[in-house]
Amino acid sequence: MERKCMWSKYHIWTWMAVAVLMLSACSGDEVSEAVDKGSEPMAVSFHASVPAFQTRSVVNDISDLQTQGFGVFAYHTGNSDWDTASGTATPNFMWNQQVSGSEWTYSPVKYWPNGTDAANEEDNPSNTATELATQYLSFFAYAPHNGTGLTPSTNSTTGAPTIAYAWVNNVNPTDQADLLYAAPQKNLTRPDVTSKVSFEFHHALTAIEFKVRRKDETGLPIILTSLALNSSSAATATSTAQASFNTSGTFNLGTSAWSTLTSDVGTITYDAANINTDLTGTHSTDASKTGVTAYTDETAHALTNYTPNLLLLMPYEGTLTIPFTLSYTLGGTAKTPSSTITFTQPTGGWALAMGKKYTVIFVIDGGEVESYLLRTQEAEQW
Repeated sequence: MERKCMWSKYHIWTWMAVAVLMLSACSGDEVSEAVDKGSEPMAVSFHASVPAFQTRSVVNDISDLQTQGFGVFAYHTGNSDWDTASGTATPNFMWNQQVSGSEWTYSPVKYWPNGTDAANEEDNPSNTATELATQYLSFFAYAPHNGTGLTPSTNSTTGAPTIAYAWVNNVNPTDQADLLYAAPQKNLTRPDVTSKVSFEFHHALTAIEFKVRRKDETGLPIILTSLALNSSSAATATSTAQASFNTSGTFNLGTSAWSTLTSDVGTITYDAANINTDLTGTHSTDASKTGVTAYTDETAHALTNYTPNLLLLMPYEGTLTIPFTLSYTLGGTAKTPSSTITFTQPTGGWALAMGKKYTVIFVIDGGEVESYLLRTQEAEQW
């Protein structure tokens, strides 16, 4: 009896071991086949960077971009690459999808296409993993997502997406919106599980930095009160008409270029609330406000209290002359000298170039703005 029982246990354990091996082999085949065919779902994920990142208004740094997010348009063009399909392609995979947060997340999550549906696999059982993986996605991005003055093309628009931009014609410069774009990521296929769709953002607008200094090291106290750019009063004082510059246009995220630019008269006013607080106030009431003390270009004061000290304008092709009035007190006496700023178009270039920063330095000489320095040759990428 005992021997028979022992044999029974032996046979039971043997069959159990065989069964486990058979199940393991079967499971391994299924997993291998699934991986080979790329059928395991894999989410589309993103990463963003902004070299030498400086903007103003809506987005000030990478943390603000993560808060505001960027917008993504994605096109699934099947086995056709972007150049072949772009004429009729629409953003059928993602349309103006907001991606934000420290981990660049979005909702609902989308997955890389496997290549075919079940019916197609049944009809074409000989499909290989390579054939199944040849499914193209092309991605385009802008920032900030749904920013002020930014209107994306519709989800039924064919071809690369566009962003209609409207410059905010408002006396308060803080109302103006930034616009950033990234180079398109075209013809991507299901990548390795560690890969992300990566965007490097650049500025589509022009930045102007205003600074101010006095001509001499010593002299009467200079306290700023306002700066009016392109106002009717400034134009009258200098006998120069108000300038028309680009105030609307369409930016193509596929070509990274502007089109349909239109111009109008815009006015920008920096009042006391917009000006660097160290340069405003009254000495008798606040000794810490020293006014304009710098007297070299290297030490010139930032004129506004923004971080950074920038005015955003649309690119402009052609010489642009903008009248201004810089108001201040000199030893307690009010002064309102006026002059003009001229942005000259270089040969084969733009007077205000996309993605460039220009520095304007107002030099106060006694009761006049003797001159300003426009560092056009030192315009830098921003």
